[in-house]
Order: sequence, then C-alpha cells, then structure tokens
Amino acid sequence: MSEIPPKYTVTSVFLKPIRKILLDNLIDPARLLAKYHIPANALQQDDMEINHYNFANVLNETARLSGDDLVGFLMGKEFDLSNCGLAGVLISKQSMLFNIYPIINYIFNAQNRGAKHKLKVTTSHAYHYMDFLIDDVVDCDQIALLTLAGYHNAFRQLLGESWQLQKVLIRNPKVIDISRLQQYFNCPILLGQDMDALVFSPNLIYQDSSLVTFTSDRKLKMEIAAILHEFDDIDGLVIKYIEYLMPAGKANKAEVAKSLGVHARVLQNCLQERGLSFKSLLTQTRQTQAKKLLTETNLTIDDIAYALGYSSIGIFSRAFVSWMGCSPLKWRKQSKANN
Repeated sequence: MSEIPPKYTVTSVFLKPIRKILLDNLIDPARLLAKYHIPANALQQDDMEINHYNFANVLNETARLSGDDLVGFLMGKEFDLSNCGLAGVLISKQSMLFNIYPIINYIFNAQNRGAKHKLKVTTSHAYHYMDFLIDDVVDCDQIALLTLAGYHNAFRQLLGESWQLQKVLIRNPKVIDISRLQQYFNCPILLGQDMDALVFSPNLIYQDSSLVTFTSDRKLKMEIAAILHEFDDIDGLVIKYIEYLMPAGKANKAEVAKSLGVHARVLQNCLQERGLSFKSLLTQTRQTQAKKLLTETNLTIDDIAYALGYSSIGIFSRAFVSWMGCSPLKWRKQSKANN
C-alpha cells in the first residue's frame, strides 16, 4: 500500500504496548508494522518518529484482527509520563493541571503531532478534549481511546486520589464493551458524542498535585530547574507559556517562571545560557499574535490589545508602530487589501 506523506508524527514509545496485544492474539508484529511502513525495531525504541496516519492504521488493524475494539484503550492504560521525554517529565513535575497545557501545546507544535489537546471550562464542567488533524484520512477511534486512557492515567499520576472524572465522552457511536471502560474510568461513558473528552470538576484545574503534597517545594523546584537546563527548545516552551498567560495579563517573567514551577532567576539563567532574553521572546510572541489576530479575526483593536496582555490600546498601538511602522488599523487594512 502507498504511504501517506508524514505530515504528522508520533513517537514510537506510544506503540510499544501493542507488541503484547499482537503476540497474545498470534499476530506477527513485524509483518503488521511492515504493512504500514513502520520498522520492526520501533517496538524497542522510545523516540523513533512514526507517521501518525500509519500509527492509526496499525491500531485499527490490530483491533480488527484481534476482534477487540478496545485495543487503543488497552495501550493507553500503559501510558507513563516518565517515558515521554523531557516534556513528559516536566508535565509530571507540575503543581497543578492548569500549568500543563502550555507544555501540551508545545509538544503539538514542536513535535508535529496529529492531535491538538484543549481545555474547555464551564461553570460546572471542565473538558479535556482532542481535535484529530488526520481524521479526514483515517479512522481515529482507536487513537481516541488510547489518548483518553493515557491522559486519565497521567492526570491520576498528577493529582492522585483527588482525580475523579464526572464522565467520559466518546465520538464513536458503536456499541463497545463499556463495562471495561466504566471500570477503568469509574464514571459514566457516553457514546456518539460530538467530541472525545474527559469531563471533570473545574475545581481540579487548580488543585495541588500529589507531587506538591509529598515533595518539598525546594526539591521540586530543583528537579524542574534541572529539566529546563537540559531542554533544547526552551524558547519554544516559554513562548507557549507566554501565549497561555497573555489574555490574563500575566505574561511576565515572574508569572511564567511560577507556572513552570521555578524561580524567575532560574528561568532567566536558562534563557541566558542560550543567548535569549524573556523580553525578546515576549515581544516576538506579541508581534506574531498581533498580526495573526489582525488578519484572521474581526476582533477590535481594543480587544486585541487586551488579548495580548496590554493594559491599554495606546500602549499596544505604540508598540505595534515600533514593530511595523504603522498603526494596527492601517496594517490590517493594508493586509486585507493585499490579500
């Protein structure tokens, strides 16, 4: 079969649990992987980049051959943050769920993943849900089950006994073995929904993690600092935190460092080691986001200013003129005229 170009990828660590499933069902792992252009040694490695489309097909074919439509779920149960590189370890060290979403978004952008993870909050529910960017070319039901189970496991690692789901939403309307899912998630399972999502209390977003409870603040900060010093793309990570905190007017060095779990001085040192500064990253992020909002939305200049964390439209306008040589309104009109 012809291979789809590897626009989106996933690391081989997520594939490793499938070996036992295949062998238990007398299916040759090497043969199945070869059918979808994946080297057999991917099962022995953690960091091989795999075409996300081919990865989905392997899960789907395994479900078909084994007769078990919960293959993705079985794989997701084996998920462990400590096996997912520095970004995964950094997630495992965060003090609350709120702080992990910039890291998740960083992983999507930097590692070219085929699924976006998002957080939606209402007065009574918080939704951790996924948008799959490959579901127009491949069935993503098994990947969805893997992801739901994997993040449930990850959040349970973070919050311990405090983590409790209200319900799980699954887009797949087919009748599957709900009893196994109910036993694992310990909540109602709703099929045929408009999203794949973990639904939980909004109070858990700011709940202290179990790590904070059992680890001294100083020790935790030292562990996170060590991770950040090893992090190759620290600027990409910091930019995601800036984007996340900008709408609340908290995109400053102290708040970003606090969200990461370190002192501002540690963050500054990590950036300086790479010839970077927080101020330059903040300016770069604001400039990029300003142009995006001006061209891709109909937000007013006032709304854009506040979305970028500026206290007034005047401060934003002066900054924009210094970047682009004209006012935001004039730049928007010129951009639309050129397109």
